[in-house]
Amino acid sequence: PLEFCDTKDAYLKFQFDVQFSGSDYADNPAWLEKRDFLRKRGAELVFFPYTESTSSTKIKSLIEKRLL
Repeated sequence: PLEFCDTKDAYLKFQFDVQFSGSDYADNPAWLEKRDFLRKRGAELVFFPYTESTSSTKIKSLIEKRLL
């Protein structure tokens, strides 16, 4: 949800076990801080490899339109 758009806020609200992100953020210092925050709490941040044929923007659009 948009009101929990930051990893820390979402984790503190939902205490999930894992968060997923694209590998294009794997070397980003801000995302590495998020990973460290989660690891200190027993959760993990997993970076999925980039796949040209998959678009999270398109998937989100389909979900919003309730087509997926």
